[in-house]
Amino acid sequence: MVEKNGDDGGSTADFYDMRRQWIDYICEHRDVKHATFRIGYWMARRMNANDQAMWWTVKRMAKHLGVDRKTIMSAIAELDRLNLMVVHRTLGKQNRYSIRLPHH
Repeated sequence: MVEKNGDDGGSTADFYDMRRQWIDYICEHRDVKHATFRIGYWMARRMNANDQAMWWTVKRMAKHLGVDRKTIMSAIAELDRLNLMVVHRTLGKQNRYSIRLPHH
């Protein structure tokens, strides 16, 4: 099997391994609320190795997960505040979200 390289030059396998580590980390992080974990996990599972991001709208995520838009926005803000997610904001375009694995 040929592995594609991600945007940062890493392999597909490297990205999926990092994503697995991130999910494990936020699961065990004491400051991550239950709803935030659920939303962060769901978002991370929609990221792929090509662009290492997801770009669904808050409204679409809320509808798909059956939660209020404020719950989605609060979870994203919490992950951003904890430096566990990067929110790429571009005027006039949909936000893109990517995960950040903390250094131990």
